[in-house]
Amino acid sequence: MRGLTQRDVLMLIDSNLYPYIELVVDNAYICKSMDLIKSAKSEIILSTFKIQTGRNKRTEVLRDMIQLLNDKLKDGLKVMLLLNWMKNFKGVARTNKPVANALRAFGADVRYLKDGRCCHSKLLLIDKSKFIIGSHNWSAASLQENYEMSLFITSIKMAEVLRDKFLQTFGDAEKWL
Repeated sequence: MRGLTQRDVLMLIDSNLYPYIELVVDNAYICKSMDLIKSAKSEIILSTFKIQTGRNKRTEVLRDMIQLLNDKLKDGLKVMLLLNWMKNFKGVARTNKPVANALRAFGADVRYLKDGRCCHSKLLLIDKSKFIIGSHNWSAASLQENYEMSLFITSIKMAEVLRDKFLQTFGDAEKWL
């Protein structure tokens, strides 16, 4: 393989045949998700039940995470966000609306499920190859107080399956308000 180092070849083998899996517990999600977003080159997919920001110390890290998404949108990356939302607010985190509006204003494609269906999946998928999936919402409680557990996985095949299912669901979802 001309031009590739031995390490490059091993990484190609690993990412195509053997997924890399890492357990991400509690606030370790913050660094892992921010590193993933920073590394994104073309596409970011985010699905979450709750996303929030605010002006207090507790939500500072969330402001940073959302700013990273905005920066990637400014750089021309595609960002798709699937959120929980119901027009009657039944069972919905009201914090979703201002964040969704702000991300949409920067160019994100933001959607919610039809017919009052709850979006409870938590997925951050980067560039069709690496993702975090588990219990972490993008909320202060989830990132700083709750016991949360997710998996970081690098696998082109697994990412492809997740992305295809996400895009099917996303395609059937309602465009943001």
